[in-house]
Amino acid sequence: MNQQQQLDAIQVSIYKAKHAIELGAALERLLENSDFIKVFKKGYMEDEAQRLVVLKTDYNMQDERSQKMIDYGIIGIGQLNSYTSMLLQQAEAMKAALADMEEAKSEIIQGE
Repeated sequence: MNQQQQLDAIQVSIYKAKHAIELGAALERLLENSDFIKVFKKGYMEDEAQRLVVLKTDYNMQDERSQKMIDYGIIGIGQLNSYTSMLLQQAEAMKAALADMEEAKSEIIQGE
């Protein structure tokens, strides 16, 4: 790989890192928003999760179709939680890596 190709690869990595950091920052702002907290954190992630868990043992919800729908609801809540956690972790990792990427870019430019 020549220097220009290395530089191009690093610039793409820097762009992706900055994008991940921006997503993480946007999510952090969202997670602090009172409407988001009310509707999603409290309403969906907590209240709906509790409702679905109670429904799992409801006598009228024991048929296979109802149980599958309840399971899908529980899984959806877990998936959303996993996704938000992953975005925050990626943002933190990219914050740590960005300085190294910038340094590598500078070294390639100085070596040209």
